[in-house]
Amino acid sequence: MRKQILTLLTLAFTMLAGAQHPAVNTLTSTTNLKHANISLMVRDITNNTVVAEYRPDALTPPASVMKTITTATALEIFGPNYLYKTRIETDGEINASGVLNGNIYIVGCGDPTMGSKFLGNGAFLRLWCDKIAEKGIKKINGRVIADISRFDIENINPFWLWEDIGNYYAPGVFAIAYCDNSMAIHLRTQGNGKPVIIESIAPEIDSLSFVNNITCNASLPTTNIYVRGLPLVNTRVLTGNASDLKETFSVSGDLPNPALLLASDFTKALRERNIGITGKPTYTQTADTAKHQLLFIHASPSLAEIAKLTNFKSNNMYAEHIFRLIGSRGVDISTQANAAGTIINYWKGKVPSMQWNNICDGSGLSPVDRVSAASIVDMLVYMTNSNKYEAFFNSLPLAGKDGTVRNFLSQTPLTKRVRCKSGTTSRIKSYAGYADGPSGHKYAFAVIIADPDCKTNAVTKYIEQLLVSTCK
Repeated sequence: MRKQILTLLTLAFTMLAGAQHPAVNTLTSTTNLKHANISLMVRDITNNTVVAEYRPDALTPPASVMKTITTATALEIFGPNYLYKTRIETDGEINASGVLNGNIYIVGCGDPTMGSKFLGNGAFLRLWCDKIAEKGIKKINGRVIADISRFDIENINPFWLWEDIGNYYAPGVFAIAYCDNSMAIHLRTQGNGKPVIIESIAPEIDSLSFVNNITCNASLPTTNIYVRGLPLVNTRVLTGNASDLKETFSVSGDLPNPALLLASDFTKALRERNIGITGKPTYTQTADTAKHQLLFIHASPSLAEIAKLTNFKSNNMYAEHIFRLIGSRGVDISTQANAAGTIINYWKGKVPSMQWNNICDGSGLSPVDRVSAASIVDMLVYMTNSNKYEAFFNSLPLAGKDGTVRNFLSQTPLTKRVRCKSGTTSRIKSYAGYADGPSGHKYAFAVIIADPDCKTNAVTKYIEQLLVSTCK
């Protein structure tokens, strides 16, 4: 009898554990997702109940949903009003004639907004020249030196794929970022079977060379060109193919050395302002600033604004510089390892499920990033009780309206009722954020689907159906 009772209890618990929301059963029984790696959780924040889950603790590649962890962590640690502060310093003295006998240093701190087309003052170099003139400097017997020593020399994340490195979405990460660490390469076709020529690049970069392997193929419906190269190396390789649908077109690649380009542009701006400078611009990865004098400080927009841009545009470069900001905590030189460790250590006492995640970068570009849906949902719920919640919530785009989720959940009961971050690669589709259900309940959710047997736009439809059914 006792054995029968134990058997019945075991069966009951097994049935209870296996019970799922019907929408989960619909999703997981879909033929296209039969072999997929899925982790999902939907939690009703209003009454603190799990509405739906499937393998919530399974570690799954998150793609750009990783940016929710990066931005939330930075806002928690540094605060929404934090400003990156780039110091302009000198190692010389200004004489009575207005001559600075020494160098000017741009001491980088990882601000991603200098020269950015998204945030910040586009005319900041003019303001820098004004400040130099206000100091009474009329001539500089020295050079502009861009100091990138605040970050270690590992300018490319060691967990990224070689095929990504050099493209605009996977630029090097330096203590000095400039012009979004990206350049536009303007190309012209010459007819089927003929080489595609490089007409110009913007911004202009001295001594940059290309290995151009692109030819025109009239049979191709689309153009797919990749830019490859290493940080601080002034050679870029173009691979892929071009169709003949357009005579002229552009592709984007990374800047090999944004710090040197900034030093060069600052030098040019000083000369245009009739402030002479004798030396050639350069950069350094090691610097001793102990005897430097501060000339002025360039402050970035607020971290809240930077986090919002990061999540709205799913900007990898911004995300990686936020990641390296986190990596600067408690150390003199920021590293990838310290950033990852700081994130895990920060959350493990607040969101215990976070400690099992494998965090390699800030953007989700690494193919070995692994997070669970439960850890993201637990973090999202934690943030609702944080005094940084407003800044974090506002950093997430509104589904059906903004950024990379402007078409997500449109023409559904949840349109413009969900703030979330999306993640997309050729093999991953993911979403995480908050939903205001039509009934008035608030939900936190994370859905990560890797390796489906269909295109990611089809996976999006499956996820929409799940959320509409669960966030009521």
